[in-house]
Amino acid sequence: MNTTTTDDSYRSWQRFRADWWRTITAADGLFGYDPVARARIERLGVPAYPYDPAWVLPARFEPATEAGTLDLQIAHHTGIKSVFRYGTVDVTVAGREYRLQVYSAPGREYHLSFRDATSGHTTYPGGWVVFIPFPDGHRGDGFDFTLDLNRAVNGPRGYSELTACALPPATNTIDAAVTAGEQITSWMRATP
Repeated sequence: MNTTTTDDSYRSWQRFRADWWRTITAADGLFGYDPVARARIERLGVPAYPYDPAWVLPARFEPATEAGTLDLQIAHHTGIKSVFRYGTVDVTVAGREYRLQVYSAPGREYHLSFRDATSGHTTYPGGWVVFIPFPDGHRGDGFDFTLDLNRAVNGPRGYSELTACALPPATNTIDAAVTAGEQITSWMRATP
């Protein structure tokens, strides 16, 4: 990767982190319903691994060939959530190929959630989410894109005890330690 591409990716990551910070700390943002979590985020911050261009990976989204759902365990709850499966993302991480399920598509982006070897150690046990913006003109077809794991953020339960989010399916487990993205928040370290 040339220096210009690395610099552009780093600046883009910095803008993403600033935008995400506003999303999770704004009174009308993601955690507006939980003033305790918002106050903790503002006071203690959310640690993240340093940006590393090695975690910017080529990937491919493929739509599901037929309609289907996935049954997902709810974090810190005995319930199951049935979700629509949109397709898969094919990506190579640490020399191994993975096909990860995509089951959330709010707005104009897919959400890809996953766990890895750091989950429950240096990162939130419930896993991460990476946002995949739709390309221009997207109509549900397949597309190539760059999966930037530096942009991986905690699942909602990683910030607030009042959230019961769906956990990634077992198929969305990366065996390698992904040392990119957000780390576990200090107030959630004791939460299994």
